[in-house]
Amino acid sequence: MRPSIRILAPVLVILALSGCHPKWYNGYCQTNDNCQQQPGFGKVCVLGHCQECSLDKDCKQGFKCRELLCVPRPECEVPIDCPSGKTCDMGKCVAARPDLPKQ
Repeated sequence: MRPSIRILAPVLVILALSGCHPKWYNGYCQTNDNCQQQPGFGKVCVLGHCQECSLDKDCKQGFKCRELLCVPRPECEVPIDCPSGKTCDMGKCVAARPDLPKQ
């Protein structure tokens, strides 16, 4: 009977430990739920790390996801986004400059 206990005990210990879920910390994750439990890190899991966002929908209204961070949504991205007489310059609609004459 003793030999069976020697064999059975380690097996039971291994089975018990394999049932434990890993604790996620330091911004590492496997799912978004892992990030929700970690204060101070982003709430979206991207490639095993908690980030602020991965898509625009992850950000609050008026913000866009750029390089895994929520940043204010620009007024424009291309000149056609602006009203007539204005052009897009670094995310803002500004007065269009008249074309300089060629020399």
